[in-house]
Amino acid sequence: MSNVRLAPALLPALLLLAATAAVILAAGCGENQKAKERDALRFYIEAEEYRVQGNITRALEAYQESIELNPEFADAYAGRAFAFYAISRYSEALDDLERALTLEPELGLAFNYRGLVYGATGELDEALVNFTKAIQTEPALTDAHRNRAELYMFTEDYDSAVADFSSAIRLAPDDAELYFRRAEAHSLAGNRDAAISDLEQVIILARDQQLALSAQELLAGMQ
Repeated sequence: MSNVRLAPALLPALLLLAATAAVILAAGCGENQKAKERDALRFYIEAEEYRVQGNITRALEAYQESIELNPEFADAYAGRAFAFYAISRYSEALDDLERALTLEPELGLAFNYRGLVYGATGELDEALVNFTKAIQTEPALTDAHRNRAELYMFTEDYDSAVADFSSAIRLAPDDAELYFRRAEAHSLAGNRDAAISDLEQVIILARDQQLALSAQELLAGMQ
């Protein structure tokens, strides 16, 4: 059987057709990937909502869906890690945080969550390192300042706790709980006047009646 030879005039047309098909295929793949990323984001948002509501089982399911759709989604791994932390599954939390930080080495949220996990397991030096790294990578992350302050409270480094609560308050000036905790740190550090000032601010800002009552009781004991 003789070989079939294409007429030279047909070659440019066929090459153009092949190139066009490749572009269309690539565009189709790109659109499919974008759709997956959108769906991954949707499941991630659902997972965050479930987690805030305290429905950890549903949160974990939604995080899993998000990760399956977009295995490169660092925030989804970090979110699932926090859900694992909430139910004391610390090893799995650390695995997810390692993955998140491999994908996004400057993800402050992941360092903050890892600090919480290490704090819960009693590895306080590692907790401090991670809270500090969270602050360095995302200085506007209020919870990182708050969490490091709480760690300093636990280790009785009250001056450092005051400094971190103050940083958190600059980021969230209407958070009455932060003023309350700083008041306690001031009191333990012997700064009576500063503690009184913070407690007065708690009474002004507090929406939680129990928090306002606690502030009033502490204030009465100082005056």
